[in-house]
Amino acid sequence: MLKIKLTGTIFLLLIFIQVAESQQLKRHVFSSGGNTSNNAIYKMKSSFGQWVIGKGATQNLVNGLGFWYMDLRPKPITLVKIPHTEAWIGNKIQIPVILQASRYLSSSNIKNFEARIRYNSSVLQPIEPTPECIPTGIDDCVITVKGELTDTLGVLANLNFVVRLGTVEYTPLVIESFEWIGSDRVEIMKIDGSLDILGICKEGDTSRFVKRSIKAGLQSVAPNPASNNILLNYSIREKGATRIVLMNNLGIEVAVLYQGEALPGMYSEFIDLTDYSSGLYFINMITETQNFNLKVIVDK
Repeated sequence: MLKIKLTGTIFLLLIFIQVAESQQLKRHVFSSGGNTSNNAIYKMKSSFGQWVIGKGATQNLVNGLGFWYMDLRPKPITLVKIPHTEAWIGNKIQIPVILQASRYLSSSNIKNFEARIRYNSSVLQPIEPTPECIPTGIDDCVITVKGELTDTLGVLANLNFVVRLGTVEYTPLVIESFEWIGSDRVEIMKIDGSLDILGICKEGDTSRFVKRSIKAGLQSVAPNPASNNILLNYSIREKGATRIVLMNNLGIEVAVLYQGEALPGMYSEFIDLTDYSSGLYFINMITETQNFNLKVIVDK
């Protein structure tokens, strides 16, 4: 009788185990290899298995099925701008790099940035604390600015320059690149600026203060760079009052090389640079109707 009861008990226990096992939720391991899917606003990531169910959800994250979770934080957007400005030759100026607009930036814990600005180096000379520029062409150069975000809007950095007598009347201020350090989620929009040079004499559509072609009046100087003496070759095509001066990079006259009534023709003159320190200079020739300049580098 005892044996029959024991056998019945074991039979019922086996039935219970089978029923319980049939009611158990099977947890299979499956994965997409940790891939990430995203669009302009949201980001979705996959885990390596269902064993991480519930572990993927953190602050600002919504747990989906335990296997997928979605980053619902909006993608930050910023607009960086350099304004259009104008300045007189010889003046010191500050050109700001501005965070014009931003969205969702404050919640991203982004602080540091790096910007590369390109401009014409013949008309702008960096002064401290702005770093020197790296030449990228005949007159073009690029300056790299790094800084830390202090507010969600406003000036990110100020670039300090002296405006010089150069080879152009205008220079673009191009934001070649801008990066928020430590984050690739931020969408960056850029607006380039420019600088117009004031103090240029115009006659109709012709600029008389800065002439881009040196072939019309001032042909060449040699050697260039020079240490003590240079030979200046120039031509005069009209009779009348002519003045040739040496100017520093601020547009300040430092020597009169010739002044008087001139006749048309080709001329060559030696110029003594012994008393002048190393740097960038300009030879400026003013005739009755035109004005020409030529760049000279003194290197001692």
